[in-house]
Amino acid sequence: MIKGIAFDFDHTLYDRDATYEKLLDGFMEYFAEYLREGITREEVLETIQRCDRTGIYKDAHWEGIYRDTLESGIFAKHPTYEVYYEGFLENNYPENIVLYEDTLYALDTLRRKGYKVGILTNGPSVYQRGKVERVDLHYHVDAVVVGGDLPDPKPHKDAFAETCRRMGCTLEECAYVGDHPINDVDGARKAGMTGIWFRSVGIWFPEIEPAEYAVDALGELPELIEKINGKQ
Repeated sequence: MIKGIAFDFDHTLYDRDATYEKLLDGFMEYFAEYLREGITREEVLETIQRCDRTGIYKDAHWEGIYRDTLESGIFAKHPTYEVYYEGFLENNYPENIVLYEDTLYALDTLRRKGYKVGILTNGPSVYQRGKVERVDLHYHVDAVVVGGDLPDPKPHKDAFAETCRRMGCTLEECAYVGDHPINDVDGARKAGMTGIWFRSVGIWFPEIEPAEYAVDALGELPELIEKINGKQ
């Protein structure tokens, strides 16, 4: 019987495409001296959204996204990683985060139904907690766990176990919802949880066993959890 549901954060509880659209003006201004001459706003937006979806699956944190963005050809002069991440994204990304329109509905509905709800996200502690708090999600969950505070982040079993402990559930009593096939779905499944794939990015790795459960919108989760519990 599922008693708790934990969520990934990036690409799961908020819309990264919409977030990039919101910070586009700042991106264009900050990188004006680096961008290819004549490049359009539409081309820049499409590129940084695409590189965000593909790059984050290649490397931890922002390094993969940075490399894919450099290789995309939008820059005539390459900014260093420090300029790209520490100079711009670290300072501007959190304040532009856009939640999915059904994020709060899903979290609040699950809690009203009596489930414990948590967040387990990888990344640096201060940065990730700052992002969560910037959009007030810490008020809508029972626990927030950040990989940067743990000896072993996702997909290590201990990260999932610590999240369940803070939610007051066992691994077997908890489902985990996320977009990443390895870090989220397969990691949770191997830890003993019920893994649920959120198809926000839609990239699955062929070497990973398919997800037993999947959703295309967070608003589908309350009904799905009830169905899963009805099977048990």
